[in-house]
Amino acid sequence: MHLSTVHDILFIINVIANANIIARTANDSVRNAVGRTASADRVGFIGIGLRNAEFQSRGHTCAAEEIFNIDDAPHGHMHMRFTDVRVPKENMILGEGRGFEVAQGRLGPGRIHHCMRSLGLAEAALKLMCERSLTREAFGRPLAKLGANGDIIAQARIDIEMTRLLCLKAAWLMDHEGTDAAQPFISMIKVAAPNMALKIIDEAMQMHGGIGLSQDTPLATWYGAQRTLRFADGPDSVHRMVIARRELSQYR
Repeated sequence: MHLSTVHDILFIINVIANANIIARTANDSVRNAVGRTASADRVGFIGIGLRNAEFQSRGHTCAAEEIFNIDDAPHGHMHMRFTDVRVPKENMILGEGRGFEVAQGRLGPGRIHHCMRSLGLAEAALKLMCERSLTREAFGRPLAKLGANGDIIAQARIDIEMTRLLCLKAAWLMDHEGTDAAQPFISMIKVAAPNMALKIIDEAMQMHGGIGLSQDTPLATWYGAQRTLRFADGPDSVHRMVIARRELSQYR
């Protein structure tokens, strides 16, 4: 059996079976990295573009990562190193150096799914904010009637509805025009949705006062998840670059 060797692969993945990941080699270049694992210990390793991966390794180390001081159990995020990994060449997907290409094939729908969840969290945060504003009083009046709280609630609803329409347009374009036509809109919603959700969750936390930062509401956990999403599946700056590049192409 012909084997391909990669030395000291270092990457962060969710430790679940059948995971899709991008692996970086020790020199930080992206190598074929999307596939599935069938390893008996369910470590979730796929290495360099494997399908039903078999691998030989001199050893691996695994350490739990905490995101916003949360370990995200039972799935978690792990920092893993595999040394001198050997995999069958026939298990490669597409070919060497094409892992990023494979990954992009599924990241479009994945990004839209993330944004749908952001919309759901924004709705849930707005619900908590409204309930708090009507049941909590200060200076003898409900919070809803104090300061600009009514404006904040109204703006939250406006932002949710605008973002929902952009999400629907991106999904419609993927279904009817294909990934290339939808790409700038996927990037738009990937930037817009988590930022919108963060803003509304932040306002809900403010409406709750100190309790909004504690374990007594889910708001702080939601905030951490949405802030993380501004990195996941491409950071905001990269998506803005994609949007600007497509926009400028019309004038060249």
